Amino acid sequence: MRIVICGSMKFISQMRKIKRSLEKLGHQVIVPELYSCRAITDEKKFLETKAGLIQTHFEEIKNGDAILVLNYNHKGIKSYIGGNSFLEMGIAYHHHKKIYLLNDFPKTSTYLEEIKAMKPKILTGDLQLLSKDEEKELGRISEIKFYFISWKDLHETCFKLARKILEGKLQFDRLVCISRGGLIIARILSDFLDLPISNFTIVSYVSLGKTGEPKIVEKLSADIRNENILLVDEIADHGTTLKKAISYLKSFSPKKITTLAPFIKPWSSPKPDFWQIKTDKWVVFPYEVRETINDLIAIFQKQGRKEKEIRKKILRLGFGKKQIDYFL
Repeated sequence: MRIVICGSMKFISQMRKIKRSLEKLGHQVIVPELYSCRAITDEKKFLETKAGLIQTHFEEIKNGDAILVLNYNHKGIKSYIGGNSFLEMGIAYHHHKKIYLLNDFPKTSTYLEEIKAMKPKILTGDLQLLSKDEEKELGRISEIKFYFISWKDLHETCFKLARKILEGKLQFDRLVCISRGGLIIARILSDFLDLPISNFTIVSYVSLGKTGEPKIVEKLSADIRNENILLVDEIADHGTTLKKAISYLKSFSPKKITTLAPFIKPWSSPKPDFWQIKTDKWVVFPYEVRETINDLIAIFQKQGRKEKEIRKKILRLGFGKKQIDYFL
């Protein structure tokens, strides 16, 4: 696991000690370099340098797997978490990174509720829990079952959905799809239904077997006021993306929103108005093979597996040999 150490720079000696301990456990550890600007006496240069170091540290958090906050007793406060550490926790939470506290929650803090809301895991000083947590997560992910969809099957599934709409004599003004995956489904349906396509982008995927809070990162540019809309996505998993999309589109005052996703999970809530296949497996679409293989490679590498073993495991999961050889 790639772990970024966070905490007051008063604890720099403890940070280095924790770094050595975690590296012995097989982790890659990043310690902040903010202390390096303390010797600068010119205030302007000091602030400019510190700002750059903070930005670098935030990038490390973004590129890491988790942060570990060293919340020792400080300033008369038990398990102290200062402003910088709180900010770092917010960055980690935003990027869906695991958050660990070395010790319990601080006894007094103006933002204690916010700290608890980010649901950090408390180690109570036991660094071994980090490795145990990683082993548990990797084991869960490696047990995921896959459902592979070919281009032919995807096309046929969309055709069946289009027939339901056509035979039900439902009238729509346009397809509005959730990018990226919904774009491909919408393009196929656009052909069958003879409808224009508009799109906006929601991001919720984090990594294999893990999704985060959906966020709209590209807005809808079309005017859909008083239109009958068919909202399209590739799959409905927990339903959070669908909820977010419906809520967002309502702000454009369409006449009606009908939802469609070819694939759903048994636990999807809400379910789209139109769907075709229900599965509890991880669906691998024909346009995301590289992405899935790369995720699996990263998982197996963290488990300490060699390239030959990784190739065999991915092959047994159902991926094509040529694709595995190329991307591995």
